[in-house]
Amino acid sequence: MEKSVIFQIIRFWLFAVIAGVAALFACAPFSEPRLLLDMERIDDDRAEWKKYGAYYRIDELFVEASYFDAAGYVSGPVNRYIVNKQLRILTTEGTQYASVPVRRYGWDIEEFHCALFDSSGRKRPLNSSKIRDEYMKSGIVVFPTVSVGSLLCIYIEFESNAAIPFFEHWFSCDIPVETGRFTFSHLDKFEYDFKCYGGLQKGKIRPAETGEHTWHIWTVDDILPRARIDYQAPYDVTEPRMSAALRYAFERPVISDWTDLTDGYEDHVLGKSYFNSTRALREVVDSIAEKNAFMYEKADAVLAWAQENISYEWSGLESIDPDEVLAKGKGNVWELAVVMREMYEHLGLETDVVITRSREYGGFDEHFVTPSVLAVPLVTVTIDEAEFVAFPFRQGGTLGEYPLEFFDLKCLSLETNKPRLLPGPVSRKSYFNYSFIIDLAKEPPHHTLEIGFKGYSAYYMRTLLLPLQPDKIKEAFQKTLANFGTSNRLIEFDLVDLDKRGEGFFANITFDNPMQSISRKGQKRIGMSHLFRSYFASYDTSRSSPFYSSHESMSTESVRILKPPGSTVECSFPCRECENDLFSLTCTTNESSLEMSFSRLIDIKKHELEPQEMKEIYDDIVSLNKIEEANVIVTSPPGK
Repeated sequence: MEKSVIFQIIRFWLFAVIAGVAALFACAPFSEPRLLLDMERIDDDRAEWKKYGAYYRIDELFVEASYFDAAGYVSGPVNRYIVNKQLRILTTEGTQYASVPVRRYGWDIEEFHCALFDSSGRKRPLNSSKIRDEYMKSGIVVFPTVSVGSLLCIYIEFESNAAIPFFEHWFSCDIPVETGRFTFSHLDKFEYDFKCYGGLQKGKIRPAETGEHTWHIWTVDDILPRARIDYQAPYDVTEPRMSAALRYAFERPVISDWTDLTDGYEDHVLGKSYFNSTRALREVVDSIAEKNAFMYEKADAVLAWAQENISYEWSGLESIDPDEVLAKGKGNVWELAVVMREMYEHLGLETDVVITRSREYGGFDEHFVTPSVLAVPLVTVTIDEAEFVAFPFRQGGTLGEYPLEFFDLKCLSLETNKPRLLPGPVSRKSYFNYSFIIDLAKEPPHHTLEIGFKGYSAYYMRTLLLPLQPDKIKEAFQKTLANFGTSNRLIEFDLVDLDKRGEGFFANITFDNPMQSISRKGQKRIGMSHLFRSYFASYDTSRSSPFYSSHESMSTESVRILKPPGSTVECSFPCRECENDLFSLTCTTNESSLEMSFSRLIDIKKHELEPQEMKEIYDDIVSLNKIEEANVIVTSPPGK
């Protein structure tokens, strides 16, 4: 009886790791959530949050872990999830949040209720059946005819027979949360361990009235959304979240240490099919190896082949046959890991499978044992005593190149059964070189731009562009120009050395921007704001959370202005050199009889600043972006 429950739990968490994370992926105290059915007018406009458009008055989740017990026989888990949300619309732009994504915690919905109140507190009619049907298809609760001041209420109760061996809950979202609350209730026959992150305090604990359940309650107030600042890490280090892991069920251990997890992954997740074959895979490796002389070249060519010939595709947990993956040309993250390991072992190289999770999804905490951090398996390979990560999920990366969100993370080694540091990337710092030439003799002024990418920026841009069709690449560069100035219009472009993995490459672009030129009485004034992008412009000095620049980046922006024959050209480039803990700024200006030139070099450092430190460099940020006020005045010769 007890063994049956433990087996179901263990089997479920192995499947849940794949199904759940491979997709990279005002109530009274201690009460269950209840739908707000009637409401008096509440003046809670929260004017300081109007720039976000909307906010949650309440964002609440209630989870109850239990099991079937009929006549003393344990037949399996049964759990309840209750979602309770109240969302206030503050502005016309905020009406976009009337489409509310709500995570599904199971397909069995026991209750589904929605309510809509207008700005005066009057309840508006809703077709709840239609809203529910749409939600079942899309996972989005859509409220029609929402206006400024509306209050949207959602109450959904799910039931699920899937065990809960681990669980994570984030308290923040894309808009502010006035009150966030998470309640986790479990039978006393279960023993869960909890870990809080992002400044979240230890939750309150209360036994249920029946004495069979223990409730853990976490409440947070006035949470601002994730930071969306240039060069900010892909997650907010102060973002409150909670992680739970089941340690014992019916006095039997379930998830106890990393060794148990590594053994489980080797046996159940990375296990090969009884009918597995690697003959075809070995033939591919042999054909690649004979074309390359040195071992690093062989290993890198194997990675390039895998990136181009086996694409990622989500699928459920099954025994793995490497040759079948090869034949399909598709595989899930675990299948790709097995294929890469088999290929490198056939080359005679030392390998390891390490499992981690990107920072955007919470990263890897070596001090809290839970399968939730084991999302992405990566193969490492050692060549001449140097260890590299093979990242097969993006086309164009060399051995040792991988995305920023994995930099400096810990991981779990299946070789040693212990957490360790992920091998460092070979491309860590980004280098950008923007070279503009403006020919003032043409109407409108003719612009050419060469963008050079080197280091991590070359890897990142290459992995974005290589899979795209030419029309999509053109669209991508039009968006790049729009980052400098919204009226920039792409005319033509050309890519140089895009296919040279591990090296820098260039983009040559021709564009114009007629909106930046104003002619009057023999003079032409040309603004420069369409050439220079802003940095850290979205930083909110009222934030109470730190700012973390996650990697180093150096950008050089140079502008050459070709003078029209016989005309007088005056240029203004407001730029003050400065240096602080986050960045340094260097500016230079030169002039000859034929042209004027200006360059701005911004070196951004990997650094974390507390809110007060960020405020202290605010003047430097203003100075950095003041270059947008640059302009050129062209005076034509008399009579022209």
